[in-house]
Amino acid sequence: RFITSRIAAVVGFVALSGANLYAQDHTVLFGEGDAGVNKSITNRGVSVTWPNYHNTRLSVLYLGSEVDFMHLAFQCNQPLTNGNLTASMQADLQGQADMANLFTSKPWSMAIGTGAGVDAWYKSGADVIASRWVQAMEAARTE
Repeated sequence: RFITSRIAAVVGFVALSGANLYAQDHTVLFGEGDAGVNKSITNRGVSVTWPNYHNTRLSVLYLGSEVDFMHLAFQCNQPLTNGNLTASMQADLQGQADMANLFTSKPWSMAIGTGAGVDAWYKSGADVIASRWVQAMEAARTE
């Protein structure tokens, strides 16, 4: 009933205001047999940055043989200690590696994961200290 009264109010306003309303007509031509543009995804990966058994299992199951890589993330949520990851950073990365290895032997990709935040050690005001991010990536790679 509310919607009906709103429509009646709009129709009444248009009729009383003398506004001219024009229909829009756009034609889009296409043929089902036309070649089109190929936008295929050539590399498919499964992210284990949230190392959850059921999530990873289903991702691998749905993609099947189309999984090309497993994606891991190194964290910058704690400063490095003598150029090494902290114990909790190591444990986080090890959990991701274990999850990736559990389901497939595909190669890994790795990038920064900032879901846990970025420690001030990696920043200078609003800017990042790129060399420290590189140190974290190198430390993660050697773990």
